[in-house]
Amino acid sequence: MGQVTAVAWPAQLELAAELARDAVRSTEWPGLGLRTVDSFRLIIVPDARRLVSLTRGRAPTWAAAVALPESRTVVLRADGEALPRILRHELAHLTLHGVVRGRVPLWFDEGYAGWAAGEWDRLGLLELNLSVARGALPTFTRLDAALRGATSTADAAYALAVSAVTELARRNPSGTLDPLMARLVAGDDFEVAVLRPRD
Repeated sequence: MGQVTAVAWPAQLELAAELARDAVRSTEWPGLGLRTVDSFRLIIVPDARRLVSLTRGRAPTWAAAVALPESRTVVLRADGEALPRILRHELAHLTLHGVVRGRVPLWFDEGYAGWAAGEWDRLGLLELNLSVARGALPTFTRLDAALRGATSTADAAYALAVSAVTELARRNPSGTLDPLMARLVAGDDFEVAVLRPRD
């Protein structure tokens, strides 16, 4: 069973303890089944400035949280809304990176985390996005760049990433990510796993 080391400013200690309790519960992850997140460190910061500072600029100023899978750390802002859902998004990154042996593209990483966190409201943003309405969908390389861009482009990019992962599941006869995730967990390269004949 995973353990959480919670670190927080004094004003956020109670919040950190509450989120840490939620984080150690076994959870159903798309394509990966019921799992407990491996041990990690949860750092609750008061605001965006401290998030950017603590992550040494790896988190954009608009970010509500950031997962650092290589150090098994999640840094989360206390001044945001829907903190349990934001934490689930970040825990999806840790879970994915904990079981998939190879690298996955950023768009898949973020799309998977968005799906796992139930961020379906993001998909509504696509209806309002002018470039999507015109059919000007970005390449996956541009989508990766947009995920780290300004707030105006990142919102649509996250929605497109969730949409792309949803489409991967829809195209499988099972309607799930299960076969793709099984191939990734087994060590298949991402492109090979996606392009293999459907199970």
